[in-house]
Formats: sequence, structure tokens, C-alpha cells
Amino acid sequence: PPPPTRPARGSKRGPMADDAASKFGPLKGIPEVRVGMKRMKEPEYLDYDVRGKGYFERLCFNTGVAYGVGFCVGGLYGVATTPRTVHSNRFRIVLNQVLNGLSKNGARWGNSLGIIAMMYTSFESISYNFYFEERLGAPIITPLFAGGATGFMYTCTRGSWRPIALATSGGACVAGFYWMAGRYLMR
Repeated sequence: PPPPTRPARGSKRGPMADDAASKFGPLKGIPEVRVGMKRMKEPEYLDYDVRGKGYFERLCFNTGVAYGVGFCVGGLYGVATTPRTVHSNRFRIVLNQVLNGLSKNGARWGNSLGIIAMMYTSFESISYNFYFEERLGAPIITPLFAGGATGFMYTCTRGSWRPIALATSGGACVAGFYWMAGRYLMR
């Protein structure tokens, strides 16, 4: 047999590397899994979500983004409306009033949008786990159900049926339009 060759200078591969790669490289008996357009080799016991991220990952992401957007928009609204209500010329008083308006409105809007995002993500997951799309045959059912249920739950403590019906239909319409825009832009 020929003597083992030395690896090239600067190379970390030795003569045994090729033997190890051929022995352990492609694992035999692992089925090929297709997720979206990607082909992956994974063992069957690994749990994966066909939609990409799991429920808690989507919940944390959607709630965090909605809270951040709500805090920024509400804070800007508070900053914009505060100078009209200040009755002093001192800079410290005006700055204090501006910061009070920012924190008051920012927190209110952020909490409201964060709760709406949390409810929407939860109802979307419920719809997905009960197979509404497959049973009813229309993929738009999930966002319509999630938007309508979110609007209903957000306003169900108001007492009269008019704001509840308005929020339910408004939530379903907004979610449906958002879903249709997403489908149209993905083409």
C-alpha cells in the first residue's frame, strides 16, 4: 500500500478525514422532508411546524411588534397634542408635559395594540388547529375567523350590541383585506 500523503500546507484535512466523511457523512435511513420549497433531511421524531414558526414564536413576535408600533404612534400623538394644553412658558414645565403625554398615550396605544395582536394570533392558531381551512375549503376562513373573534372579544364588555357587531365585522374585514393584500403581493 502507498504511504499516507501529507495534507497540503495550511490544510486541516488529513488522510483519515475522507474515510470519516464516507463513513458518517450521509446518514442512512433518514427520510427527506419537504418544508415549503426546501428539501431537508430530518429524523421523523423531530416536531416541525409546516407554517414556519410555532405558536409561541408568532405570539411573541406579533405582540412585541404591535406594542412597539402602538407605543411609537401613541407617543407621537401625545407629543403632537401636548403643546396645545400647556399654559406655561418655562422649558422644564413644557418638557415635563410633553414627556407625560408621550408616556400616557404611548403606553395606552401600545397595550391596546399588543392585546389585539395577542388575541388575533391566538384565534388564528385555534382556527389552524381545528382545521377550519380544510373543513370549509377556503383559506380565507382563518383570518376572517381570527379578525372577527378578536373584534368580538375586544369589545364584548361594552354592553350594547352595536359596538360589538361593529368591531366583529371591522376586525373580520381588516384581517380579510390584509390576507388578500398579502396574497396579491406574493404573486
